[in-house]
Amino acid sequence: MNTAVFSTTAFSSTAPPLSARGLAGWAVRTGRALERWGRARAARRGDRDRVLAQRAAAAAAEQALAERHVAYRSTTFGLM
Repeated sequence: MNTAVFSTTAFSSTAPPLSARGLAGWAVRTGRALERWGRARAARRGDRDRVLAQRAAAAAAEQALAERHVAYRSTTFGLM
């Protein structure tokens, strides 16, 4: 077993142990990634023009579907 990894002389007195630096780096990277995700999500949710366009597209699709149903019913009404 390599005991040099566990001894206090393996690290300098100013630098934290390798595992702590790795954990701290991971925590910083994760925090920054979450921040980027949150900002992008806020931008997507707050884009008023995009939301209005999406609502208009949904209304147009719903209207087209209703027109299709009316046309379908009128052509098949006498067949049933």
